[in-house]
Parts: sequence; structure tokens; C-alpha cells
Amino acid sequence: MVVSSILNTISYMSCIQDGVILGADIRATEGPIVSTFSKSKVDNLGGGDSKKFEISDDNLVFKVIRYGPSYASKLTPGVQGCDLIDGQWGNVGSVICWTFTNDGKRCTTREIITAIDETKKLIEYKVIGGELMDAFKSVLITFQSTNNSATWTIEYEKINECIPNPTSFLEFLVKAIKDIDLNHKLIPRLSANN
Repeated sequence: MVVSSILNTISYMSCIQDGVILGADIRATEGPIVSTFSKSKVDNLGGGDSKKFEISDDNLVFKVIRYGPSYASKLTPGVQGCDLIDGQWGNVGSVICWTFTNDGKRCTTREIITAIDETKKLIEYKVIGGELMDAFKSVLITFQSTNNSATWTIEYEKINECIPNPTSFLEFLVKAIKDIDLNHKLIPRLSANN
């Protein structure tokens, strides 16, 4: 690791396996703002993770997640319900509340749909309530399904460094989509509209 301090600039560089180099430049000349770029300081509380996996029908899975997430409780045992709190199913600005079991605990998340791209089959959610918000300042979840694959991405900022990454939640999301993909024929209306 190389650490240098020149004119209030601290640079960190680490060589990771296979020659990949990570670097960071933290400038503290104006409090919490990086003065040259007008961005917040880098910290170790933020992060993200992504998981891509195969599914058999990306169109149908996208339709279920966008327009019929209330069907999820019939298609995957980990989900007990999904309620529309505000707005309309499948529209940006709508608020939904999921009830699910993760790691043996009953949980909820309240999310607002912040973006939908029909062409890319992408939906973005901002978590605004529930148990995740007890441990994280912010959580952004993105779902995308294309070419018979699906991807969940979670970006987050922890309340403190003692909080573990939301790995089990990401695994829960992956399992739920695999169940929906596998069991969608249990709801004839879903299969007929595909």
C-alpha cells in the first residue's frame, strides 16, 4: 500500500490480485466536501453488490415484478405479501410494501419506484421504510431482466461500519425471482398474458 500526503491530499493505492489497482483521493480542504470536484468525501460505509443469474422467461418475470408483485406470495414461499400503498402498480412514484421472511425473520420493506425502463426491462426502487432502514442510511435496489437472465443490484450506505453487508437480503431477492420464474404457471393468467 502506498500512502502519500501532499498539500492536504491523501492518496491510497493498493494492488489487488491479478494486477487490479484501487485508488482513492480524499481531500479535506473544505470540511466534508471534496473542494475540487464538489463531491462528498469517500467513506467506508457505502457499498454495493450485484448478482446475475439465469431465468427461463425474462419477459414474464419483468411483468410480474412490474405489474403484479402481489402474485409473488403465491409463487415464492419467502414472500408473504406485497401491498400497494400509493400510486398504481408498475408506475414511477408508486409506493409498495413487501412482507417477507429472510434468515428466519419476518421483515418488511417500504419502497418507492424511482425509475422504470421498459426497453431495458429495468426497475429501480428506493427503500424508504422497514427493517433495512434500521441499519442503512440509504438503500437503492435495481432489478433487470434481459436475454433469459436477471440481475439484482443493491447500493447502500450503512449507519456504521459494524453493520454487515446486505448479502442475505440479496440472496433472498435472487431466490424469490428464481421461484417466480419456476412457478409462474401456477397462475394461469400470468402465463396466458406472456
